[in-house]
Amino acid sequence: MKESHFLEFLQHFVKHTKCSKEKPVLLLLDNHGSHLSIQGLDFCKVNGITVLSFPPHCSHRLQPLDVSVYGPLKKLVNRACDSWMTTHPGSTMTIYDIPNVVSTAFPLAVTPHNILAGFRAAGISPFNRDIFQDSDFLGAYVTDRPEEDQQETQVFQASEINVQPATNCLDGNDTPRPSTSGLCGKKAPTPEELRPLPKAGPRKGSGMNRRKRSSAILTDTPVKKALEKISKEKCTRQKEPYFQKQRRSNQRNQNVFMVTRKVQMKRTVSVWYAWNLFPKANHKKCGYSV
Repeated sequence: MKESHFLEFLQHFVKHTKCSKEKPVLLLLDNHGSHLSIQGLDFCKVNGITVLSFPPHCSHRLQPLDVSVYGPLKKLVNRACDSWMTTHPGSTMTIYDIPNVVSTAFPLAVTPHNILAGFRAAGISPFNRDIFQDSDFLGAYVTDRPEEDQQETQVFQASEINVQPATNCLDGNDTPRPSTSGLCGKKAPTPEELRPLPKAGPRKGSGMNRRKRSSAILTDTPVKKALEKISKEKCTRQKEPYFQKQRRSNQRNQNVFMVTRKVQMKRTVSVWYAWNLFPKANHKKCGYSV
């Protein structure tokens, strides 16, 4: 999706919501680059649209489509593909068959019930600020990478843990009593200490150098001015390498022309010396007219 497509969507959005400055609306979006279009944000501000961006890495919980629509749509599309394969045995599905498959699954998944359920599950409408707990956004153990200054977690080997054999613990009167633990008051080692799960390695950079963003009102004046400044800097960086590349290309072409010219001059001088120094008899043998 590009910035021009986002502007077309906003025009469609205004047409169907009938929003204006007297009847403002709230539009929730993620921080995709196309949503940061200055032209699109200006259009939103004129038509009374307040654009609020999601926090990073939360779209799977906050976007209604991700919560309640895309999951059923994926299952129904897979079911439609299975039906197509059964109906067309021995045939290979091509891109020309996909629209027909999706057209049967789309009306069953994108229903008013599923759409409203997505807004309700995300806590948007009706608004519920306590619908999520901190445990919902905890990182997985394997991919939860430690901080750089944090020391590595100590790994316990089975031989390093002092585990006593299972014996009956005796009280002061030396009366035997049943024991459910062979550690006699010592803390039992956990499975994580005995055999910890492997940790994921350090995250590799994608090379795209994306700017990390947080939740913000994009149509707010300070935020919008900051986006305009970033957009101008981006345009400047894009234009400068082009002129430098063109300059290098012109210089390279000029160097090639000079080298070619020197080679041609050397060949001309060599032919002139050969013609004047060799005897004319050799010219006749070579087929040249004297």
